[in-house]
Amino acid sequence: MPAICLLAFTISACGDDDESSSASSTESSDGIRVAIVAPSAENDLAFSQSIVDGVSKLTGVSETAITPGTFIVEEAATAIRDYAEAGYDLVIAHGSQYGGPLQEIAPDFPDTAFAWELQSIPLD
Repeated sequence: MPAICLLAFTISACGDDDESSSASSTESSDGIRVAIVAPSAENDLAFSQSIVDGVSKLTGVSETAITPGTFIVEEAATAIRDYAEAGYDLVIAHGSQYGGPLQEIAPDFPDTAFAWELQSIPLD
């Protein structure tokens, strides 16, 4: 059974903060593929942006895909399932409202890790 993680993401990073990107997907050849399903815009200067910024600073991530603005739980559930079917290594459901669908979907994808992220803690 895949792991469902309840996270209070605390991410520190090495490197330069000068890069910014408005793209919803970044790719390279090595590492894991991470998908994020978030309730608001990826540049909202708040909750959703915190997870996007945090994941972008992780090493070992080859691709990041983001589905922002999925406040409607049924739409988020579809996105979560679609990412798992597409073979993403980690699917992050960024919001407490996604717990039910995540618990229903995760058992169908034993090779995918799922994270249920409820709170972001600023490191500044």
